[in-house]
Amino acid sequence: MKKFFLSCILFFIILVFIIPTTFGILKALDDLVEHINEPKNLPPHHLINYTRENIDAELLFKEQNELTYSPVPFMGFRSDPYQGKYYNIDKLGQFTFRRSINQAMEADVWFFGGSTMEGAGSSDNTTIPSYFAKITGNKVINFGVSSYNSRQELDLMLNAILHLKKPKQVVFYDGYNDIAHHCNSRLKLIPQYFRTEEYFSNYTKKLSGEIPEHNDNPLFYFVTYPYKYIYNRLQTKEQLNLKTNSPWLNDDYLKKVAKSIVEAWLTADSILQKHGIEFTPVLQPNIFTSTSNKDHLQKLDDIEKDMYLKGYRYIKKYISETTLKRKILS
Repeated sequence: MKKFFLSCILFFIILVFIIPTTFGILKALDDLVEHINEPKNLPPHHLINYTRENIDAELLFKEQNELTYSPVPFMGFRSDPYQGKYYNIDKLGQFTFRRSINQAMEADVWFFGGSTMEGAGSSDNTTIPSYFAKITGNKVINFGVSSYNSRQELDLMLNAILHLKKPKQVVFYDGYNDIAHHCNSRLKLIPQYFRTEEYFSNYTKKLSGEIPEHNDNPLFYFVTYPYKYIYNRLQTKEQLNLKTNSPWLNDDYLKKVAKSIVEAWLTADSILQKHGIEFTPVLQPNIFTSTSNKDHLQKLDDIEKDMYLKGYRYIKKYISETTLKRKILS
């Protein structure tokens, strides 16, 4: 009995102290090596892509990671207002939008899209709508929201048409998120969106204190982090296996995904035509479909590559059979 008791204590010490401590030391060494290999002679707290504009990239990404989202009818979720140095989400009535150069509620052009349109990793002044405003002098609104797909943008556009002064032009920037969401092992409907009810349930529990943030209990975080890390790694492999054997890679499913985005664009175009508004759909380039240099990236996922190449091929095919073929930018 004494041996069993001592074995339990030893097992407890290994689980609670030795493994987390070893994991923490290895993580610290890994961070140190990464720090040593960082480019030298850069201004402090600035990353190489941002030195030309003298942007504090660490602060920018910190602000971006502090963004929160709230559930809303039909669209699923919207960004909450946020005020920062580089990242600002403004609010007017029921609408929130990323701050832009030449921003105005009586705008000439409305922009809709996901994180690329919102400007993830960019300051307010370096998003697509801000660059467009600088080049053309037009007044703009950036309705882009991280993770949004074409169906959510359509619903948001309907709300904006109802409540705001109508623009001269509307731009939809889509493709990547539509395929990413609809070919995801957790989301099995077309259409669907990424931030599910489960996400908001956990978010609400965190706000109420039912799920504590790790910063509130650093000891608990220290002990559990290695096991969460291993679990997440295993989940990634499991999801990859699901992807490999899933029906989402078959032609019939990808055709439905492609049709869903084209139908959302056709609906938007039809509505906007009745209001005398020009519609410009843009098929978003991505790492698999563009000709950009990819030498700096790790090995790309062949399964995802096949999924996007096929999906985009079908999107272009269906567009060519509609009136959108004269408007599409790709």
